Amino acid sequence: MNKSEMSSGFITPQEESVSREFVEQTVVASEGYNELVRAQRFGRWWLLKGLKSEYRTQTVYRTLLRKEFDLLTAMQHQGIVSVADWTRVEGLGECIVMEWIDGETLDKWLEKKPALSLRRRVAQQLTAALEYVHGRQVVHRDLKPANIMITRSGNNVKLIDFGLSDSDDYAILKQPAGTKGYLSPEQERQYQTDVRNDIYSLGQVLSDLRLGLLSRPVVRRCMAPSDRRYAHVKDVERALHAWRQWPKRIAVAVMILALVILTPLAYRAGQQKIAATADSLTATMAEHQLSTQEKQSLLERQNDSLRGRITELETRENAVKAREDLLKALTDKGKKEIDRLAVSTGLATYYDTLSACHSPMDDPFDLNQANSVFYFYPEKYVNNLPDSLSSDERAAILNGINSYVEEKYSTPWYKKQMESGRNR
Repeated sequence: MNKSEMSSGFITPQEESVSREFVEQTVVASEGYNELVRAQRFGRWWLLKGLKSEYRTQTVYRTLLRKEFDLLTAMQHQGIVSVADWTRVEGLGECIVMEWIDGETLDKWLEKKPALSLRRRVAQQLTAALEYVHGRQVVHRDLKPANIMITRSGNNVKLIDFGLSDSDDYAILKQPAGTKGYLSPEQERQYQTDVRNDIYSLGQVLSDLRLGLLSRPVVRRCMAPSDRRYAHVKDVERALHAWRQWPKRIAVAVMILALVILTPLAYRAGQQKIAATADSLTATMAEHQLSTQEKQSLLERQNDSLRGRITELETRENAVKAREDLLKALTDKGKKEIDRLAVSTGLATYYDTLSACHSPMDDPFDLNQANSVFYFYPEKYVNNLPDSLSSDERAAILNGINSYVEEKYSTPWYKKQMESGRNR
């Protein structure tokens, strides 16, 4: 048999079976109230998203899972995980059947230090996917590197985990939600969802991508107070594109400036060779020289203006950084004062005992003293700060101190006592 008569095909050691049921199930993640299982059906890998056994009978968590399914089925985009079905699987209960993404999360991908060109490509795909989500009247509310997958084949973006997402169509489950570090300040306080919540988170992700010095103004505006933040993801895309053009524009300006500088030199060398030409030709050359000098002067003025603009941007960046450092220092000072008051009043020792036994001690709990230290003092501290601080800056400092108090000096019993004291 010659080579032209040979047929192509799979080389298999034995006949493979294709199951209608989900087989070869493997738990890949079990966090919060969700359980993620990788399974095979019809010869293809799928990801099953269901509830842990202790949450399967609770209506609120079943509603959250169903809400995520309904939102995802309304979206069809190459940058968003696709959903195939809602079904009941033995041992897992009701679950969402999603495509299996062969890849890794953005934070793991960044650990490999990918090239700048790849990071910029990821940023473009991410903004395109988020723009589509907002176009469907959906706010993701938990945008972070752990919810952004990068495929092994092609390094393409897949936006995942819409468990906290919301839409105007829903009147339930609108409590503040998200992940600290990527959660916008207003999203911690307000129930009303807004696409600007996602734009704040997008700014944090763009900062993680390290797109270069010229992207920093875009990142800062993404994370600015909501009234000065970009209103749409499309505006972020345009700004990133505009800033990426600056190096090219500067290079073109330098090239033109070099040509303008060299042109008079070449002209003068040629002028010596044609000194005997007619008066009319000499007049024409003089006019040409004047025109060249005018262009050179114009380009020099434009170059000076460009240098001044770059200096202005650097000055603004330094001012913003100094302001951020000031706010952090004032917040840290408030936290240290809280710790000092807690130690001096004995509340710190009381909290340690309370955390260990989860019940009040024999001595009565001095609620007024606790309120003074943990509840009233932060507001008093912020009110005594310099008048130069804006209301947004004061709110950010107060929120930072309150979050610190809640994290360090909080137990279920204590929180109940504090809430009772506030209501009185």
